Amino acid sequence: MGGDGMGALALVILLGCVLMVALPALLGGWLARQVFAAGPSRDLKAVLVAVACAGLGLLAVFATFFESTWQPANEVRLTLPPGFSHDWIVMLEKPDAPQALQWRGVNLPFFSKMTDVAVPASGVVVVQSLAGISGGYAQAMLSTGEVSTGASYGPAAASLGYGSYAAFERPVAGQTEPGSEFDAQVLREPQTLLRFLELRQASK
Repeated sequence: MGGDGMGALALVILLGCVLMVALPALLGGWLARQVFAAGPSRDLKAVLVAVACAGLGLLAVFATFFESTWQPANEVRLTLPPGFSHDWIVMLEKPDAPQALQWRGVNLPFFSKMTDVAVPASGVVVVQSLAGISGGYAQAMLSTGEVSTGASYGPAAASLGYGSYAAFERPVAGQTEPGSEFDAQVLREPQTLLRFLELRQASK
């Protein structure tokens, strides 16, 4: 039953995609024929208008059904040091931190920003702002091209001077590391975060 439901949903989406492209094209072509005076060029103008309307419809399809393509996530490219064995890379926001993320690119349909981050041996990166990352607006990958297999975001420990955190799981997880009993979901607790940082030899 579940398979049938998914198949029906796929057909509905496919039909919706076709209609969102075909209807504007037909309507645009018809209107063009009504507007432009009869003559040798009227059909060509109608075709051009229809193609333009179909293109707009196609953009609407991407914006509606393929949101990750229409508005791709920002990319955080992580460069790990040799011998790095931690499961999680944690980024902490601290306004007075000396390091700031350097973004390049623009956030437009089909385009996103990218930043490179050199990860220290502790696996904890402290930067001035996590704007563009917090809230799930980013996809992390290693400099080798491997994509992070998990992520977590949230407020960090204000008592420690941090505003928020973003944590990314390495593509090859399940390693044994100090503090491996932690996961990214529990880092919001101040004392848990402090212990985590101490075990990573990155506490204040």
